[in-house]
This record gives sequence, C-alpha cells and structure tokens, in this order.
Amino acid sequence: MVGYVLISIFTMILRHNGLYVVVLSLPFIFIVLRKHWKKLLIMFMSILVIYEAYNVVIFKIFKVEKGAVGEMLSVPIQQIVRTVKDNYEDIDEETIEKLNKYFTVENVWKDYNPILSDPVKFNFNNEYFSENKSEFISIWLKLFVKYPKD
Repeated sequence: MVGYVLISIFTMILRHNGLYVVVLSLPFIFIVLRKHWKKLLIMFMSILVIYEAYNVVIFKIFKVEKGAVGEMLSVPIQQIVRTVKDNYEDIDEETIEKLNKYFTVENVWKDYNPILSDPVKFNFNNEYFSENKSEFISIWLKLFVKYPKD
C-alpha cells in the first residue's frame, strides 16, 4: 500500500490530470479490495491531504500562479476553430458573433494548425470565458451535434 500511496502522489504532482486518474481508480480498488475498505479509505484520504498540502506549500514558496483557462480548454478550442474553419459559410451569424467574444473568428484561417493548438489558444479571451462558461460550453455542444465529424 505504501507503494501505491507514493505512486499516486507522484502521479498527481507530475501530471495535471493525475488527480483524475487517482480518483477514477478509487471505485475499482474499493471493489477489488473491499475487505480492507477502512484501510483504503485512510490511504486515499492521506493521499489527498499530502497532495493538497504539497500544492499549497510549493505554490506559496515559489509563488506559482495558476495557468490561464485556455490551457485547460486546448481541445475544445481547437475543435471549435476547426469546425468554424471548415464550415464557416454554414454557421449562423449569431454563433459567429458569440465566438468573436472568445477569439477573433477572422483569424481562424491564419491561426489554425491541425497538430498544434497553441496559436488559437493564445488568442483565447480567458476573462470573457470565466464570466460566460455556460455560453462557451453550449456553443461547443451545438457545433459538436451539428458537425460531429469535424
């Protein structure tokens, strides 16, 4: 169990999505080792406490700032930009106007790179997204449903 604790902590520290991997593994480990559920519960609580303490201490000591929201949204941004690029004539004006609040739609042809999301991600309006998350998600879902292959 000590090995699993260490691996879990390092996974969460070294990967931004490591926390999700560890948390998603919980149900499976509880099912397989259900006889030891009390020890497992203590182990997982310890992992989360150590991880959170590490983050708080390290972030304060080194004055680490959180990354922009656009970093987290690389894939959805890239998907929207490609869909707009490939289907611009078919997308209604209202959607284009909404998208222009997140990034400049006219720059899609210049910024889009199918193997690299950085150019479009860097021009993403993080502040507007922070105030309008549900709108962005609804646009993404609308385009996904209408253009599932793009």
